[in-house]
Amino acid sequence: MGDLDASRMVLELAQAAAGPSAQLYSAWAQLELQQQDLARARALLEKARAVDSDHVPSLHCLAVMEARAGNAQKGGELYGQALQRAPDNDRVLHAWAQRCLKKGDAVGAEEALGKLAQLQPNNGYLCHTRGVLAQQTGDLHTAREWFERGLTAPGERWDHSCS
Repeated sequence: MGDLDASRMVLELAQAAAGPSAQLYSAWAQLELQQQDLARARALLEKARAVDSDHVPSLHCLAVMEARAGNAQKGGELYGQALQRAPDNDRVLHAWAQRCLKKGDAVGAEEALGKLAQLQPNNGYLCHTRGVLAQQTGDLHTAREWFERGLTAPGERWDHSCS
């Protein structure tokens, strides 16, 4: 039995012992995403939402998956639900800002980044994304400052799951 099979077995045993759990299904979905098994990850995230429709990590991850799959409207709806339930969630705010940047919505991106800056002013991802925003608007001096600040930012560092 390989590591992946062993991990799945442990998660199945945990589910059997604990019963349905949004947190467990969401964590399990992260494992499946690392394996690029999008169908299995999506099914687990939908199970998480069936247990707890307000589970923000599941909403966030589904929003990212939908956006990456080209389903902008569905992704936007899921981001909206996540932000409505947790307006100060740093990961959702950052992902929303990135989505706004990709759509060319500098105002929406700045709004989300401004809120994130209030929560975590030294977040390296915030610095990078603010640099991208400045670059897109043609302010290369400010972009460079943000990128340099991000390199030395002592603040929050995330894993890249659903980001």
